[in-house]
Amino acid sequence: MTKSKIPWILGIIGIVVGLAFMAAYFYDLHYNPFHFPTQEEVTALPSYSPPPLYTFLEELMLVLVPGLWLQPMIGGWVAVVTWVLAVLLNGPIYFALGLLVLMLTQRVRLRHT
Repeated sequence: MTKSKIPWILGIIGIVVGLAFMAAYFYDLHYNPFHFPTQEEVTALPSYSPPPLYTFLEELMLVLVPGLWLQPMIGGWVAVVTWVLAVLLNGPIYFALGLLVLMLTQRVRLRHT
């Protein structure tokens, strides 16, 4: 059996993806690139929905960084701690996916030989 680097590569990719989404989250929180209205403005509007790109990125973030399911709608230092835990949890999740991919590819190879 050969040693594969797939699980380790996916584990590192998981951490990098988590860090990228964490940076994007805090960038959005600090600089407001989507120009969201304040709470008072939203209540004054007859109907408001966030931009489609923001909704897509939010759903993508929850799919690619599953550790964020731990985070309810909170802010402050608790959000930072949850993000750090989610990023650290993302590495082992992607590593396990790499092991699953490796196992499946080895089974397919064994069936075809």
